[in-house]
Amino acid sequence: DVLARADMREFKLNCAANKATSEEEFEKLQNFFGIYPDLFDETRITKELYLWALAIVQSRAFGWGLPCTMLVPLADCLNHRVGAISTIDVVDKTLHRA
Repeated sequence: DVLARADMREFKLNCAANKATSEEEFEKLQNFFGIYPDLFDETRITKELYLWALAIVQSRAFGWGLPCTMLVPLADCLNHRVGAISTIDVVDKTLHRA
């Protein structure tokens, strides 16, 4: 129980740090949008929309730590049946660092 609480505390701290970083990134993007108003409609690109899009990418990207990171359509559906045991071996010794 103590370990679970410690893990939850660390999880909450990581979430707060990630949210703060994401909000800082959005502020930088807003500055960029202001430089090119003919390309970006600031009224349509909200912080909520940015955070949603970021969550989609972060939760569905594969290859973190590899030379490339990519979105793999439908890959997140591989284990969505209750009780399903699905594994995919994605380690390629030529790409992964030990």
